[in-house]
Amino acid sequence: MTSSSDARFQPQAGPAADSQRTASDPLQTRSPPNSGRRKPLHRTQREQGAGDRCSASVCGQLALCVGGMLKCSAKLINDDHNVFPVMTVIEREFFNLGVIKASLNQVTTAFANLFHPVLARPTALSFPVQRYHAEPGDPPLMLWTPCSSPDLTAFMPHVSSGDYFVASYASERFKLSLAHVRSTARGSAEPINEFVAYPDGSGVGPSSRMVRAFKDDPRWDFCATGEPLPFEDERAYTARFVRDRFTRPMLLDHLESWGAPVRNQAFWESDEQAVTLVRTRHGS
Repeated sequence: MTSSSDARFQPQAGPAADSQRTASDPLQTRSPPNSGRRKPLHRTQREQGAGDRCSASVCGQLALCVGGMLKCSAKLINDDHNVFPVMTVIEREFFNLGVIKASLNQVTTAFANLFHPVLARPTALSFPVQRYHAEPGDPPLMLWTPCSSPDLTAFMPHVSSGDYFVASYASERFKLSLAHVRSTARGSAEPINEFVAYPDGSGVGPSSRMVRAFKDDPRWDFCATGEPLPFEDERAYTARFVRDRFTRPMLLDHLESWGAPVRNQAFWESDEQAVTLVRTRHGS
């Protein structure tokens, strides 16, 4: 039977560890140490356009955004003399992100101690593409420790709607506080902006809170359930146009006020090994 220690990953020392540290661009696909030539990044169709606030380094490294923030419109990557733009996660046409108020070691240990263990396995710090249907070679579900917030665990499902067991187990079984969001850019064919905050099970925090604006053809709908959180400005929920009642900037504001600094570049960097979760049978 696999012990809970299988789920713990400590930062490695030496060149191997340095190769796994996150560079300045949160979308870089990282190759394992000594894997040779860097592979091109996997990009969605909407991850196009150039940013005039970023400059590519002469050594083929990732461009550094002015101010080091994710507010840059794009970054440039030099790959064997081919320069192309890459957008940040929070500027994608769609992203699905969860943040747990617990360390990665605490989260992975809790999963490993289930009757049917769910074990953590090392994976590259490569942010999932999150298509509707996964394709061969797409990055898997990923959990990481943000440099900006070592007491948090961030996770991204590998498809647009999937891996909900992470949020379900964390909130219901492990009694951890977490926030989970889904967001589309303005003009998306199937728009949605959704923020969900779960209590920590202590009986002190507020009940689960959900705020969502989405288009259910042909009309927009808005709904909010649970007790409003202290940082919410409920006046915004009365905007004339339903689509304006909860937008991506508002969603990002909610995340940051909740405790996840997603506009900080360091949130998308990590000094620790990123992991994915693998379901197993008991005793395997």
